[in-house]
Amino acid sequence: MQSSLIKHLGISREQYISEIYMLDDGRVNFPYLEIDIVLGCNLRCIYCTHLSPYRKGYIPTEKIVYWFETWSEKIHPTEIKILGGEPFLHPELATVIFQAREIWKDQKIGLATNGLLIQKAPQNVFDALKEAKVVVHISDHSDADLPYDEIVAGTARLEENNIRYYIWPDNKTWCIQHLWDENNVPIPYKSLSIDAWSVCQSKYHPSLANNQLYKCAILQSMIEGVKEGSLHSSIWEDTRSYKPLSIDDNAATIMNHLLACEVEACSICPDQIYITKSKQLSH
Repeated sequence: MQSSLIKHLGISREQYISEIYMLDDGRVNFPYLEIDIVLGCNLRCIYCTHLSPYRKGYIPTEKIVYWFETWSEKIHPTEIKILGGEPFLHPELATVIFQAREIWKDQKIGLATNGLLIQKAPQNVFDALKEAKVVVHISDHSDADLPYDEIVAGTARLEENNIRYYIWPDNKTWCIQHLWDENNVPIPYKSLSIDAWSVCQSKYHPSLANNQLYKCAILQSMIEGVKEGSLHSSIWEDTRSYKPLSIDDNAATIMNHLLACEVEACSICPDQIYITKSKQLSH
């Protein structure tokens, strides 16, 4: 099944700008918002833009709810995507989904997953997905080592519960966003910021983390990874130039931040689109 979430893989700048404006109640409307509710993953994709092979744990439900409640007074994203990491690893996923719908009453809500754990989820998760009208986005990473039949079993449970979903073939193509050293540790590119931004696949994917609003999900993952110690700060020093939005910022500041093109920290990303096949880290 298809979802309008797909449009954000190829939304034009004109479309994006047209959807950023201030509502009568003072909140800023914009097309799309992401949040990682789990930092780690059951997979170790070497090209993961969210650094799941190097991060651990999940965000406590009370923190997610607090961030949502706080920012819902400032912003009005048209669509919200819940992801990770692997969100099906969150021990209170059903509660997160119910609370997300309670707070974001009018938004479209999607949930991104690799699909391998869906079949094992408790029934309350499916009840939450259905009641909250969540569309499940399955990123298919299956290959010789990751059997597709587990995804099929998961989609069967979604269909049994009348939950909309679609499958994106991420085992076919994957955009490389960072380099690696000899130990498979991520290291940044050294690009011109404007060149990196011009080819960025996440330029219209603002992300919420630690009660701050990031311009894009890649910057969020890298900067939060440095804070956690998952990445070496000396190697990723170029991220220090970026300051995410805080809840104290006013609507004009939020709009200007979202409307701006490149920032200095965009230099950590490639200045060309590098496509490859997804693969797992060997250790």
